[in-house]
Amino acid sequence: MSEEQVPVPMEEEEGSSFSKSVSDEPPPEGREAASPFEKLDPILQVMADHAALVRDPPKFLNLLLDQIFKVMGADVLLLFSREEERKEWILLSFRGMPKDFGKNGVIPRAWQSLPTIILQNGPTLFSHEISKDPIFVGQVIRGMNIQSFAGATLQSDGKVLGSFSIGFAKPHAMTPKDRELFLTVAKLISPFISQQTTPVPTETEQKLTVGLDLNGRIVSTNAEFTQFVGYEKDQLYKTAFSRLLTPGGAASFSGQVEALKSGQRNLPPFQLDILKKGESKRVLNVQIAPYLKEGKMAGIEVTAQDATEIEVFEKELSDKRIELTLLESLFSSLSRSFQEGDVFRTALEKILSLMNIEGGYLLQFDDKKQRFLLVAQKGLSPEKAQRLEKQGVKVGENVVGKIVEKKTPTLVVADDPKSPLKKRFVGEEGLLSYMGVPIQSAGQIWGTLSLFSRIRPFTENDLSILGFVGREIGFAIDNMKLFDRARQRVEDLTIMNEVSQSITKSLHLDQLLSSVANSLTRMIGASNCYIFSVDDKRNVLYGVAASDQRGDAIRKVEIKMNENTLVSLTVREQHSFMIENAPQDPRVAKKWIDVFKSRSLLSVPLVIKERVIGVLLLDETRYFRQFTTEEIQKIVTLANQVSVAIENATLYQAVTKHMERLQTLSSAIVNIQEEERRRIAQELHDEAGQALTGIKMNLEWVEKELAPSEKAVREKIDEVKTQVGKIMEELRRLSYDLRPAILDELGLVPTLRWYIEEYSKRTRTAVHLQTTGLQKRLSAKIEILLYRVIQEALTNVAKHAQAESVVLSLEKKDVHIHLYVTDDGKGFEVKRYFSSPPMIRRGLGILGMKERVELAGGTFFIDSDPGQGTRISIKVPIVKRGA
Repeated sequence: MSEEQVPVPMEEEEGSSFSKSVSDEPPPEGREAASPFEKLDPILQVMADHAALVRDPPKFLNLLLDQIFKVMGADVLLLFSREEERKEWILLSFRGMPKDFGKNGVIPRAWQSLPTIILQNGPTLFSHEISKDPIFVGQVIRGMNIQSFAGATLQSDGKVLGSFSIGFAKPHAMTPKDRELFLTVAKLISPFISQQTTPVPTETEQKLTVGLDLNGRIVSTNAEFTQFVGYEKDQLYKTAFSRLLTPGGAASFSGQVEALKSGQRNLPPFQLDILKKGESKRVLNVQIAPYLKEGKMAGIEVTAQDATEIEVFEKELSDKRIELTLLESLFSSLSRSFQEGDVFRTALEKILSLMNIEGGYLLQFDDKKQRFLLVAQKGLSPEKAQRLEKQGVKVGENVVGKIVEKKTPTLVVADDPKSPLKKRFVGEEGLLSYMGVPIQSAGQIWGTLSLFSRIRPFTENDLSILGFVGREIGFAIDNMKLFDRARQRVEDLTIMNEVSQSITKSLHLDQLLSSVANSLTRMIGASNCYIFSVDDKRNVLYGVAASDQRGDAIRKVEIKMNENTLVSLTVREQHSFMIENAPQDPRVAKKWIDVFKSRSLLSVPLVIKERVIGVLLLDETRYFRQFTTEEIQKIVTLANQVSVAIENATLYQAVTKHMERLQTLSSAIVNIQEEERRRIAQELHDEAGQALTGIKMNLEWVEKELAPSEKAVREKIDEVKTQVGKIMEELRRLSYDLRPAILDELGLVPTLRWYIEEYSKRTRTAVHLQTTGLQKRLSAKIEILLYRVIQEALTNVAKHAQAESVVLSLEKKDVHIHLYVTDDGKGFEVKRYFSSPPMIRRGLGILGMKERVELAGGTFFIDSDPGQGTRISIKVPIVKRGA
């Protein structure tokens, strides 16, 4: 089955079978890949070397594509033009395809889908691995063993001119810089595509005519002129003709018009520099004549022909190459270092080298001194360099003043090489030419860039390049400022976040204040930060914290509130103070200067609820410093947070002390209760038990002495003896409940075994005891704690759970005892219990268990659901026996 064929309007090019790219190996380690500007240079060089062929687009384009193919190291290159009427792509040129590709003037229809894919997916299309890219499913290019792909639709004024694409055998073959280069190259070849598909007009067809009113506005044009400048007719109507001209062209044209208006006729033709759409400069041979109406001049007729010389095109290419290289130099320097001196020195050296100029200097305006001071220089005499560095140039002084005043590039050239420019004007002896440009940043004059030469005169073209450079330096400065602001903002936010985290994480006052002092010192680059607290009772301020190693020194400082010194005034006045020269300021005590060596100080009150609770004092010991409004605002903002933090920490300490007192009191109450239980249990066992035993023995003696006939009395005595026995049993049980003696004598585990046996008999609930690691006895406090919790838990099971069995698990792990009490009873809703009235909660005794455990420094957790039973989990730290 044969494919449909389409014609190829070209001669067969020399091609080769598909071959490897120039280099399949990555750049050597440690060496950065070439920038797009470095790779672009040899391509621009071809355009400059063969500029004479610019009138022969096919030949010129072939040379250009050869160089592009070589420089980019591609394996395949395809260039199509677009036939809009037939909606077809026409193959103009290719590289790296088989020799029979496009043979006999036809190509497979399948190849036409490739530029269509690029067009449908946007003006550009990049793919790192087309074998896995769904966009290229079923595409013929896959069969060429191509992996990496780049394609661009070539357009002009919204019109599709063609399509350009390259491919590589390796996946991921293109770096981001290669992609930049590809896009730049695509823009370079676009004009030649339009020249390939549009016949070059003859000289007679290139006659351009424009009609102007007396104000110089366009009122009519022929089709050739609109096509030449690249605008639509309605876009040009009523537009000032001067807007299409270069500044030099506008001045030249204005002079000719004035001559015409003064009555001169038959003016000779003259050359005029005009800007086509896209800022490309062309040269016209122009002749102007008056348009007469009723014998009076009513307008101006302009007739012109394209007279652009090859030299102009070649010069433009050269200038563009210089501009691109300078641009790369500026921004590569900017990316390596954001230190202004480094950027400007590098940029100045590059400018001088590329423009073949021996000297220049860069001045920056110092707002405080109202002078322009030296930033970077090369070629200045030592005397001049030193003077510019130290004294600078006054506003309005010599040529620099002219540059700033005019706010435009300025050129001064000596009339005669033997009579150099005056030193008092240009600042140096023997200069043949001098040019300078103002540098603007954020809409203000930042400084000036000046270049000078003792060996060659500068031209207007040199001045044009310098103007471009000045604008780019202004952009670079804007970027540096943005970067510095962003970096500073990030640093400030980081420190603020650190302070906020310190405030939220730590309620320990000493740690909090020390961390805050260090953070504030870093934020504004001060030497030290000190924090003072107000003692209202003693009416003094005392040092509580400092940055780094000054904490011990500041804690020895006390300042009376009624002193007229900086810290006291800050509290009394309730606002910030800034002192630039501390040793000479009466508000700073000499003793303070002797100890802390302060030069500049900033004090900020710490205010909470309109009450000053302390002072932040920022200290600079290295130099005399004026803290900026922005720096003061940062500290004031953070001082508000610090005030709240100090208040919270103070309250926390008070609450903590109160809680500690409550815990001590609760613990004492529990101990008293246990001692009272022990005493009562012992009294019940010893005194009441002995009394009841005596009563029983007396009854038995009375019973023996009774006569046999006293049957009724004997029965009554037996009844009383039985009641006494029951009372003795109940007393014994009550004594054990209060405090089983076995707990003190034998320990927790034997006591639990006894208690479980008695509990199971009484409640008929099976209880299983599991113990691990409890070979040795625990402290008395822990044993009684665990016994009481288990006692309360089993009591709850008997009263409320309706359980059939309970599992008690005691385990010693490291320095903790773990207790688990699990029953299979009816369970309950834990959340509902804790939100219920106190009477219900007390009835279950859970809060009592929880409080006991937490008083011992342990944790208490209960898990239960209706119908799912209940599990109590307890962990308490082990206390040494005897503690």
